Amino acid sequence: MGNAAGQQERKKSLIHCIVIAILVLYPVVIFCSLVVFKINLRYISFVVVIFAALYIFLSHLHYRGKNRWIIYCAPLLLLGIGITAFLVNSSCVLKLYPAMADVVYIVIFEISLVIPPPIVYNIALLIDKDMEKTVSGDQLLSLSRTMTIIWIAYFICDCAAAVITTFASSTLVWGIYNGGITYAIMGLIVLSQVLYYKFVIKKGKRA
Repeated sequence: MGNAAGQQERKKSLIHCIVIAILVLYPVVIFCSLVVFKINLRYISFVVVIFAALYIFLSHLHYRGKNRWIIYCAPLLLLGIGITAFLVNSSCVLKLYPAMADVVYIVIFEISLVIPPPIVYNIALLIDKDMEKTVSGDQLLSLSRTMTIIWIAYFICDCAAAVITTFASSTLVWGIYNGGITYAIMGLIVLSQVLYYKFVIKKGKRA
C-alpha cells in the first residue's frame, strides 16, 4: 500500500511539474499554435481554460505552505484570459498573459515589502537552508529587500515590453521576446544574485 501511494504521489508531482513547464513555455505554445499549426483561436482558448483549471486543481493538491492565495494568482489569471479570448475571439487577449502575469508579480513582490519578510527572503532559504547561519538576519533581510526591488523593476520593464510586443509588433516578435529574451534576462538576474550571495556575502562572512 505504501509503495502504491508513493507511486501515485510521484505521478501527481510529475504531472504538476509538466503543467508548470507548459505554463513557463506559454508564449512558445501560443506562438506555435497560432503561427506554425494555425489552430482555430477558439480551440486554443478552450484548451487554455482546461489547462488553467487543471493547474488550479493540482496547485490545490500540492501546496502546503502559507499565503495560499498566491498559488492561485497565475492560474486564475490564465483562466480569465482563456475565457475572455474564447468569448471575443481575439489573439491579443491570449498574448496579454505575460504582461498581466507581470502585474500580478509586481503586486505580490510589493506586498512582501510592506508585509515582511520579502518574498526573495523565503526563496533564498529554500535554495540554501543554512543561509541564516552564514548571514545575519538583518543583513539577509536587507539583501532580500534590495533583490526584491530589483525584481519589481524588472517586472515593470518586462510588462511594458510585453504590452508593446502584443499590440505593436508581429506574433513572431512577441514569441521571440516573451518566449526567449525575457527568460534569458531573468536567468541573468538570478545568476547575478546567486553569485553575489555566494562570492560576496558568504565569502565575506567567512573571512
